[in-house]
Amino acid sequence: MPKKVDHDQRRVEIARVIREITWNEGVEGLKIRNVADKVGYGPSVVVHYFENKREMLNFSQRESRKQGERAVIAAWNDGASLEECIAVLLPISHEMKSVWHLFFAFWGLAMYDPELADERLHATSDAKDIFIEIIRSAQSRGEFDPDADPDLIAVNIQIAANGIASLAMQNDELWPPERQRAFLREELRRLGYRL
Repeated sequence: MPKKVDHDQRRVEIARVIREITWNEGVEGLKIRNVADKVGYGPSVVVHYFENKREMLNFSQRESRKQGERAVIAAWNDGASLEECIAVLLPISHEMKSVWHLFFAFWGLAMYDPELADERLHATSDAKDIFIEIIRSAQSRGEFDPDADPDLIAVNIQIAANGIASLAMQNDELWPPERQRAFLREELRRLGYRL
């Protein structure tokens, strides 16, 4: 009897390899053969899941985004503070650095590709929606002024997280984990967060 294959899991495995290839070799290294070699499947298996580089990159970006969203939600559900929830997104670990690296590579390509641009818009919108829910909950716990606009705060948190990530990814020596967290904390304070 043939072994049952979990197609969704296989696509996620391939997406992780795509992210690592992009980290190590850039988007230029993203080729069907290269992905197949790294993931341990034949090229025909990779082509079964992804027709081309664009589709591989789009799926990998979406999976990385969802991974970040799940991490924020899990931290919140575990009782973490708002600051701790946002900090899980910062490029502190190798994994989050590779996620941000893919995001920035993807962002540049998305400027010229409508399908990739659509995923980029979903990423921004979905993250903001998650932040809004967490901010509303923080407001109900007295951590933010209840009259403050959660939408505006969420946008400012996105700006802070994206800004910290872009600077840290350019020069991680100048932006070690402690500095990233301290800057995030200061931005949250500026927005009215009661730490």
